[in-house]
Amino acid sequence: MEVQKIIEALIFAADGPVKPVQLMEIFQNEDFFGIKFDEDILQDALAALLVKYQDDEFVFELKQIDGGYQFYTTPSSSTQCSPKAPAACPGQASKP
Repeated sequence: MEVQKIIEALIFAADGPVKPVQLMEIFQNEDFFGIKFDEDILQDALAALLVKYQDDEFVFELKQIDGGYQFYTTPSSSTQCSPKAPAACPGQASKP
């Protein structure tokens, strides 16, 4: 499994911003899915995810907040939100 996808899934499933140190703790001294995880790999993956989610193709974006990373609904997508789904729109996409 690709490092970027693992990190993406962890951030998406998190209750709040995920800090790089938290990700390093998860993978510390692990050979995860055949990938030796280190700080350079982490920083490269986070940078690629930030670029990826700047694309208008997505209805959410990855933001750096409180020293960590969290998904949020994009401002242009927030107009699509209905009162039936206030927990998801607008704002964070990760679990509240």
